[in-house]
Amino acid sequence: MLDACTRGVKAAEALIRPGTLIRDLNNAAFDSYIKAGLLKDAEARTMPYNWSTAEDGTPREILRQYVPDADYEAQGRRLMHVYPATHGPHNPNLGHSVGMAGGQNAFNISSHNYDRLEEGMVFVLHAQWLEPMSAGCNIGDMYVVTRDGFENLSRHTPLETHRIAA
Repeated sequence: MLDACTRGVKAAEALIRPGTLIRDLNNAAFDSYIKAGLLKDAEARTMPYNWSTAEDGTPREILRQYVPDADYEAQGRRLMHVYPATHGPHNPNLGHSVGMAGGQNAFNISSHNYDRLEEGMVFVLHAQWLEPMSAGCNIGDMYVVTRDGFENLSRHTPLETHRIAA
């Protein structure tokens, strides 16, 4: 899962330049999920995702559950986890614009966005996946489209997994 998310962000990043279809960023990133067997395609409308409806179309109950955590409880706190009831990305998109909320330049990086990147656009790509109560990943970077490519605004934090011995 971590590898698929990391490869996804890097594949999308390689396409960032003026004129690129936003849809192509999305599809490049989700290709790593397809190769990992997590998805069948990169289309938002077919993805399982955390806030999707139940299979019969009714609202999905989002459960709140106690999660034992000795370190947290040693601080006098109790960890209650709100978790989605299905696997998949949080939303069926790869990222979104960064700017004034509700501004005219707001957009999502998704399979249904056929707009083209333009110089000056700022957005985040954050590949994500969740296996409820098991594992999750949400990694990415923030970019600005430049005249001849992009600048990674969060380049000082590597995407690669760093494991620490327990």
